[in-house]
Amino acid sequence: MRLSLVDDQMNSNEKWIENRIIEGRINVHKMDEFEDYKFINGGAFSKVYRARFKSTKNLCALKIIEENDHTNKEILNEHPNNILIHQETLKLADFGLSRQEPIADTPREYVTIYEWCWKSDQVDRPSIEEVVTELESIRPSIKEATRVFEDNIVQDVIANCSFNICDISESEEYIENANNKFDQVDMALFVNNLYSTLDKQFNEGRSVSDIIINFISKSGKTNEEVFQWLSGHSNCPKYYCLLGLFYHWNIGTDKKVASFHLFFIAAGEDSIAQYFVGKCYAEGRNTNKNLKNALDWYNKAAENKCAAAGCFLGEYFYKLGRYTKAFDFLKKAVENGSLKALNTLGLCYQKGQGTGANVVEGFKSFEKAAKNGLPASQFELGNCYEYGIGTETNLKKALHWYKEATKVDYNYKTHLTRVESKIHNNK
Repeated sequence: MRLSLVDDQMNSNEKWIENRIIEGRINVHKMDEFEDYKFINGGAFSKVYRARFKSTKNLCALKIIEENDHTNKEILNEHPNNILIHQETLKLADFGLSRQEPIADTPREYVTIYEWCWKSDQVDRPSIEEVVTELESIRPSIKEATRVFEDNIVQDVIANCSFNICDISESEEYIENANNKFDQVDMALFVNNLYSTLDKQFNEGRSVSDIIINFISKSGKTNEEVFQWLSGHSNCPKYYCLLGLFYHWNIGTDKKVASFHLFFIAAGEDSIAQYFVGKCYAEGRNTNKNLKNALDWYNKAAENKCAAAGCFLGEYFYKLGRYTKAFDFLKKAVENGSLKALNTLGLCYQKGQGTGANVVEGFKSFEKAAKNGLPASQFELGNCYEYGIGTETNLKKALHWYKEATKVDYNYKTHLTRVESKIHNNK
């Protein structure tokens, strides 16, 4: 029996949604992924619950929409503007919630910041970077206000010895609450600085776990402390991405959680998360192995100036012998801050692969990477000095760079021995 036009349209829509889910452009969560439901509010055709992800323990809001004719009429026909599309992401507006009133004694500057975040037009709202900048600017005044408040308490006690114990406990409670707020702001600033450092050094080509662990250890904080904070504050892409990295490398936790899902949530706006979604697809980590999806996500990250993704793609195409494409990716990766990409870019220049041969540019690429500690480039630089490629022959400098490379990779030892023999014979 032939389906009606309506049935055809419904099947087409369902197929479209299924394809977007497979492509990873629509996130799907099963109800059994949540726990600890708490009713918040409700309307004519829906209810809003607070719920918690079982895997990460992060809180979220769930809007439960009943499937019936009344719902279809209200949402699709009466209120179509409540269905929004932003960057190809489907969103339902109006959760039926209200904003809280400022708590008594909250600093006015702080209230101004979160009221700014409440602006109805997205263009008028601040970015997370602007929020952090504003919070940093008000920290001194808030700390001074706290100091004055504490001094006033002391003066009041001195002036009036017939104090009430309850008054002191209330003051101490206020101070403790204020200090807790400042601690939260301090940790937020710390985590944002951690992310900025990660963004720079990871794209240079350094180890993610080393970057995170070293940054935390220098601060006096613990891995567990930062992990716990992230677990309760995964409310923006960079925090989701960091939490995924903590799980991925077991930093501050021994729990086995599918970091792929955290990267996927963050990948809408975070280029590092996009890189790791690609990596998960490439390795089949927490998801099915899929090279096409991996390359798509690496490309998306590279388009968003993720140097690590550009470096990966450059080296991938270089190994395939597609040198023109490799050169383009490597050059852009270097422009975006990758030190690791310099080595293969140097080979392209030196051998004329994907570009005109230019041994001087090749030498410069090796030199910059070698001085930043890349063993492969230290070897190539030693080779340039030994044979006078793109520079004058200098056996002493060749010996130096071969020694540096050998400290990390003993396979370079034979080159070191050869140059030592040349220097000895020239005496």
